[in-house]
Amino acid sequence: ENKNGEVVDLSGKMIRDAHVEALAVAVDKHQIVSLNLHGNQLGADGGAAKLAAMLASNASLTELRCVPALSPSRPLALSPSRPSPRA
Repeated sequence: ENKNGEVVDLSGKMIRDAHVEALAVAVDKHQIVSLNLHGNQLGADGGAAKLAAMLASNASLTELRCVPALSPSRPLALSPSRPSPRA
């Protein structure tokens, strides 16, 4: 069981767009500081964008690693405090 404010590694857990809402709620509830979603099934225009929007008001998350599983050479860095640059 994770304590509040910890780093959470969910890389390669087959997380999809359908899981985004529950994930955002859990991040808020447990005050997660760093979240690794590398290698999941979140597309840049789908789940990852939805997650960024849902976390826009989150005060605890300082790092979000999210690289689409089908595009490992194109990392998507999202920050709730500033917009991500487009490649």
